[in-house]
Amino acid sequence: MAEVVNERIEEMLPELEQMERVKLFKKREIRQITSRRKIYEYKLKRRQKVKEDFLQYIQYEINLLALVKKRREGTGYTFKKLEIDHAIVQRIHKLFKMCLSRFPEDIKLWLTYIAFARKRRENAVVSKQYSKMLQVHNKKPELWVAAAKWEFEHNNNPDTARSLIQRGLRFNEQSRTLWLEYYRLELMYAEKMLRRKELLGDTLEDEDEVSDAVLQGQVAKVVYANAIETIPEDVNFLLSFLPICQLFEFTRDQEETICQELREHHSDQPVAWDALARRCLGRQDQLAENDGEDPELMFHKVYEEAVNTVPSDEIWSLYITACLELLAKKSKNSVKKKRLQRVLLVFEEAKDAGCLEANLYLKWIDVLCDTGCPSKALEVSKEAVVANPMVCDLWHKRLSLLVTSNEATDKIQEELKQAQNLLPQKETWPLVQLVLEYTISIDAADTTVRLLESSMIGRSEVSTPAKNLYLEYEYLKHGIDQARKIYNRVQQFKPVCADFYKAYISMELAQSKPKMKIIRSVFEEAVREHGSHEPDLWLDYIKLESSHEHGKPASVGNIHFRAVKALTGTLNQEFIKKYTLLQTSAS
Repeated sequence: MAEVVNERIEEMLPELEQMERVKLFKKREIRQITSRRKIYEYKLKRRQKVKEDFLQYIQYEINLLALVKKRREGTGYTFKKLEIDHAIVQRIHKLFKMCLSRFPEDIKLWLTYIAFARKRRENAVVSKQYSKMLQVHNKKPELWVAAAKWEFEHNNNPDTARSLIQRGLRFNEQSRTLWLEYYRLELMYAEKMLRRKELLGDTLEDEDEVSDAVLQGQVAKVVYANAIETIPEDVNFLLSFLPICQLFEFTRDQEETICQELREHHSDQPVAWDALARRCLGRQDQLAENDGEDPELMFHKVYEEAVNTVPSDEIWSLYITACLELLAKKSKNSVKKKRLQRVLLVFEEAKDAGCLEANLYLKWIDVLCDTGCPSKALEVSKEAVVANPMVCDLWHKRLSLLVTSNEATDKIQEELKQAQNLLPQKETWPLVQLVLEYTISIDAADTTVRLLESSMIGRSEVSTPAKNLYLEYEYLKHGIDQARKIYNRVQQFKPVCADFYKAYISMELAQSKPKMKIIRSVFEEAVREHGSHEPDLWLDYIKLESSHEHGKPASVGNIHFRAVKALTGTLNQEFIKKYTLLQTSAS
């Protein structure tokens, strides 16, 4: 092994001598480079080859090459690049190839090598490595696409790009990505030839001359036909061709073909109608010129035909979403008003058809609120909860509208009770919280207390935050004496969360003369309930006794012993770590 490594280092000597001779590196630096390379060479000679060793060596050589470039800029010496720079680059190539021969399954490694070659503009190397990578990873459509894109866009080689896509399709015939990229590539090639013909006029001759069929995108049309034949009855795949087609000016006939295909073979699919309707807005100038109709009017006509042909929740949802997008666009006030009237009419029609989903009711209410129709919004919210009684968001929206419209508290409570009877109890806390915030804001103390009391009984998703809010509310409104009563009352409705205990302890400690007996009893109750999974409770207890002026430092050891005994696993380790830091900061 040593003989081989020494031989490799000797082969590098001319390069290193040139570095020193032209004063790019000092003698001490040359020794360091030699030493580092020797270490890496020994690693590569291990019986068990490790990929990271190759990568570290490659990265070292790349950094060295960058340093050489920087030194050249500093000294202004641009000669001897073949002996120095080229030698380093060849070593990097060799290391990449050695690594790839042992770890060909690593796609990231292939792409890293290709990126290195691309950065150095070594196009021949990039093409060769893409080809080798695809021999190993021929079932990866995204790699075929990446290789074809590079050949077409960067290497200016459309024939090779086309060949790569065709080979990729032989291995991945059902790949939608490859078919779409093949279609895009042929259209881009046709556009490129059109521009070339416009630039050179009629001077194209012999092999440079391109047929009219190619210029009109007929090759792409064949690709599209083969793709649809290979992957039939997939409306989403068919629709994927439409936005690609719309990028080019010479593909109007192909766009019409796709739309005709949608009408003839996919008229039962809502997404097909959505694409046809949106197309009316996509090329407004062309459509208006050809048909003499307002594009937006055509858009609505297509959707009206759609909702009659395939009446369903999905088609109404697509229609309303498209109308809302149209409404959100910048326009004149008269146009905006017209669009608003239309979208509100569509909401009404969808409701009458029984095809208005819960999320669309929410959007309808938002539109009404934004346009200053609160009474209509309230009316719609009532219809929404009747139609979708199990949707919590609709109840929340209705209650918030009742609150903002200053409805009577009794009515709001009645609506809340109705929601609680219909919804799973674990989902109702946001509704209860909304009403509580309202009753607190209007200082309806009796109503607030009754609601808090009733909320403490039930599932933890509601009772836990209700208990915390109850304690905070009474403390802020009536002070510590009332908070103590609430604490004692809440203790009857266990379990009580750790945050409740922490909040109450902070209230007691905030008093001018804290009652340590009460605070200790609360800590004891807290660690009894949560001591096995709350390290911070024990730490807070220790801080109290060790740092408070009325604390008992002598009891810290006992609390620590109990904490270590109660906590297990990672929680135990976490406690010990934090306790050590606490002791260190204290000292």
